[in-house]
Amino acid sequence: MKNIMKKNKGITLITVSIAVIILLTITGTTIYNFKQNFGMEKVRGMQSDVSTLRDKVASYYAQYGAIPIIADKPYNFYANVVSKAVDTGKFYVIDLSSLENLTLIYGQDYEEIKKLPSGSNVNEYKDVYLINETSHNIFYAGGIKHGGKTFYTDYTEQDVDVAPVNLKVVDNISIPSNYTYIGGNKKTGIVIQNDTNAKKYTWKVVEEPISELPGGIVLGNNEKEKVIESINIYDGYYLASDGNIECLPTENLWSEKYQTSGIYKDKNGETAYIPANFYVSLVPTKDTIAEGLVARDTNYNEWVWIPVPKTMQVYKNAGLQITAKDGKFTEEQYKLIESDLMEYTKEYRKEEYVDQWYAYSQDNKTIITETNANDTEKNLENGCGLNLENYKNYKNKMLQSIYENGGFWISRYEIGSTITVSKDDNGARIPVSQEKSYVYNYVTCQKAQELSETMTADPNMTSSLLFGMQWDLVCKFVESNSNTKDTDQNKVLNIYNLAGNVSEWTLTLGSVYRGENGKNNDISSLRSYY
Repeated sequence: MKNIMKKNKGITLITVSIAVIILLTITGTTIYNFKQNFGMEKVRGMQSDVSTLRDKVASYYAQYGAIPIIADKPYNFYANVVSKAVDTGKFYVIDLSSLENLTLIYGQDYEEIKKLPSGSNVNEYKDVYLINETSHNIFYAGGIKHGGKTFYTDYTEQDVDVAPVNLKVVDNISIPSNYTYIGGNKKTGIVIQNDTNAKKYTWKVVEEPISELPGGIVLGNNEKEKVIESINIYDGYYLASDGNIECLPTENLWSEKYQTSGIYKDKNGETAYIPANFYVSLVPTKDTIAEGLVARDTNYNEWVWIPVPKTMQVYKNAGLQITAKDGKFTEEQYKLIESDLMEYTKEYRKEEYVDQWYAYSQDNKTIITETNANDTEKNLENGCGLNLENYKNYKNKMLQSIYENGGFWISRYEIGSTITVSKDDNGARIPVSQEKSYVYNYVTCQKAQELSETMTADPNMTSSLLFGMQWDLVCKFVESNSNTKDTDQNKVLNIYNLAGNVSEWTLTLGSVYRGENGKNNDISSLRSYY
C-alpha cells in the first residue's frame, strides 16, 4: 500500500510539472492572440467610424453646402496617408454635434476643443476626427497602432484616397451646376471651369449694390435685370477672360413655406424658431444664424433672427425650468427673466433706458406712468401707442417668447412704404420691411406702434416696436459675432441701418429713441416679431 502511494505521488509531481509548462505555453499564446485581436478590433472600430462619418458628412454637405467643422481652430495634420495632390487645403476638427443620429467609438475630444478660445492650438488633442476642407477625406488624429503600423483612416498609405470632391461651395460662394471648382478663394478669386467647353471663370466681388452692369458686359434687357439681381444678392459674379458672365441663380432662394411653426437648424447646429407662413433663406451667409439668418413672410417682408442663448449664463436667477401655466408665466417669473436679460446686456443700457408704459397728459406737457396715472389715464395710448394693460401684455409676451424660443425676429430693413411718405401723411401707408422702400419719417411713437402691429403674418405671433431690452439684445448679438465681415457698409449681420443718420423709436419710458442721433428723431423703429 505504501509503495503504491509513493508511485502515485511521483507520477503526480511529474504530471503537474508538464501541465504547468503546457498551460504557460497556452496562456502566452492566448495573451498574444488577444492582444493581436484587440488591436485589430480597435483599427476596425476607427475605420467603421470613418465610414459612418463619410456618409454623414456627405449628407450634411449636400444639404448645407458646407462641412461640419470647428472653423476657428484649424489642425496641423501631416500623416503618411495624406495625399499632397488632393488634401491641399486645411484640416479641421469635425464638429460631431452638428451631425444627427451619430454613434461613434472615438472622437470625443471635439467637445473640449469647442470650449477653447478662437485660434487656440488644438494639436495636443488626439481623440478627434479631422476632415480636409478640399478633399473631404477623413482622418483620426491620434491614429491606431497595430502590427508595427499606425492607421489614421480606412485606407493605407499604399492606397491613398485621391478621388476629388466636386465642391459645391467655397468661402460661402456657390459653384454653379455643370461647373467644377479649380482653385482660389473669395479674396484671390474663385476659379471654376465649365464641364462642357472647359472655359474658366473667376469670381469678382461687388462691394456695393449696382443698378447697371459692370463695364464690358452687354446683355439683353430681360437678362440684364436678372443678372443685376443676382449680382446684388450674392455680392458678385463669375467672369471669363472673353467677357462672358456666369451668375448664380435667383430662383429657389427660399425654403418651402412653413405651414406651421417649427425649428430651423443651420449648418453649425444652431436653431431658430420659424413662425408659420415664413420662408427661410437658402443663400449662403443668409442661412446661418451667426451670420444673420434671414427669413421672409408671405407679404415679402424680410426679418433677421436675434438669438438669445437659453443657458444658466443668461438666466442666472430665473433658471431654465420655467413652464407656462394656462399659457403664461407668473408675474414673478417675468420679473426674473427681465432682470436676467438686463444683466446680460448691461453694457448697452443707460439709467434712462426703462421699458415702462407711459402716456401724456391733456396739455401734452406731463408724462404719465403707471405710478401716477388714474384709471382713465391708464387707457391712454398717446404715448407709446399702447394702453397700460396692452403694454404689459406685449412686454410679457416678448419676455416669454425670448425665453421659450431662444430669441426673436427683427425687421431686416428700416420700416418704410412702397411709395413716398410725406410729413403730412403721418404714417398712413402700409408698412413694409423690404429693400428700396421709402423709410418712414415724421411719425410719432404712437403711430409707429400702430403701424408695427399690422405686420404680423401669423396670428399666433406679435409684431411691435422694439422694446429697449430687445435693442440691447441686438447690440449683444452684433458684438458676439463682430468677426463676421460685410461687404455692404450699411448693414451688419444682414440687418440694415442700425446706425443710420436718424434715430428709431422703442417702447421705452419717455419717448427714448435709439441708434444714431440725427435730425429726424421721430422715425419709426425697426420692428420686432415674437
